[in-house]
Amino acid sequence: MNKVRYVEARYETRIRYDLDDIAERYGFNVDDIISVDVGKWTGLEVRLKDGNCFYSSYTPNGDETDWKWATKESFYGRDYEDLDTDDIKDEMKEAVEKMEDY
Repeated sequence: MNKVRYVEARYETRIRYDLDDIAERYGFNVDDIISVDVGKWTGLEVRLKDGNCFYSSYTPNGDETDWKWATKESFYGRDYEDLDTDDIKDEMKEAVEKMEDY
């Protein structure tokens, strides 16, 4: 999970969340992220190793895009290299399950 720096949620319009910016805004280290989840209405949930969650969202500019659910999620590294989405999601799921076991 530590490789992910950008999450792209595809609607009919794309939104890019910069995890470095979000971490700076909320005061956490990106290396502490165990999962990110693109939710309903452009919401992004970031879950940390310590159990804290942070939420960020994009405010649409009035276009007619249906922002309810993303149709696709993509994960990119610091240099926008494409990361395997299935591998990242499996890694996040395992980290969350491990945290919930404690």
